[in-house]
This record gives sequence, C-alpha cells and structure tokens, in this order.
Amino acid sequence: MEERHGIGPVDSSASVNSEDTQLCEMLRTVLRSLVDEPNAIQLQPLSTADGVVFQVRCAASDLGKLIGKSGRTARALRTILSGNSVITGRKYSLDLGQHELAWNDRPSANP
Repeated sequence: MEERHGIGPVDSSASVNSEDTQLCEMLRTVLRSLVDEPNAIQLQPLSTADGVVFQVRCAASDLGKLIGKSGRTARALRTILSGNSVITGRKYSLDLGQHELAWNDRPSANP
C-alpha cells in the first residue's frame, strides 16, 4: 500500500469498478459546471482500504468556487457521494485540497 498525503494508504491492488467510474464521470460534470476554467478540472479516483477517494485538482482561482461559502458547495458534493455510498455499499470521499499551482511554484511575497 502507498501512503498519499491527507488520504491515507492507497491500495494499489484494489480497483475502481464500473459504478465508481460512472460516479466519477457524473462528479466531473458537476465540478466542471461550477468553475470558470472547466478544462483545468482533473479528477482522479483513488482506491483505498475503506473505499474510493476522489482527488480533485483545479485552477487556483476556482478552488474557492468548489469549496463555496462556509463550505456549502463542498458539503453538497460530499452529500452526493454519501447518497451513492448508500446505494453501492462503498465509502466515497472527496479531496479538494489541491490545485494546479503547486505551493513551491507560488510567487514569493518578497521580490
């Protein structure tokens, strides 16, 4: 098993099934409709021992749109995943912590 920052162990032997793939495509469609740069959305399903983590990468300017005011949009996205979790019997979670501009690539505050 591989350790991913903030996700926990990723089980490389576990696979993403067809239901997970359909959910991933639906989630990608919803995410793309929420942002200004839909082509920058990257969604990667990662199998873990507990279920599937959908890791989202987006443009830095769109991260706030995905989180929403007081986290309402992120909570709504997680509610969608929770509903699907009841149907499929698998645990789904959403990781919105990354965007295209890496922390090391950020311009420094001091010129």
